Amino acid sequence: MNNVERRRGVSLQCENENQFSKPIKKSLSVIINQFKGSVKRWCNKNGCPNFFWQPRFYDRIIRNEKELYQIRKYIEQNPLKWEIEKDNIENLEI
Repeated sequence: MNNVERRRGVSLQCENENQFSKPIKKSLSVIINQFKGSVKRWCNKNGCPNFFWQPRFYDRIIRNEKELYQIRKYIEQNPLKWEIEKDNIENLEI
């Protein structure tokens, strides 16, 4: 049996490594993409043209209680960490 690596439902073992397959209808990635596009269009039409999705963000499926706990902990503690480190020069965008 071959071990095949996967990227969001697409095999990475193909003749041309730079080639991506067509989106799979009703897949989670397609649904999320459509949702984000719909929200952005709604914002543009309703006076919120400066709305943008966070760059360098990727969606993640929470697979168990431990991951859920870690994510909740991050969400709760990250604003506090930012308040403490907001003057750190490394955190400022140039």
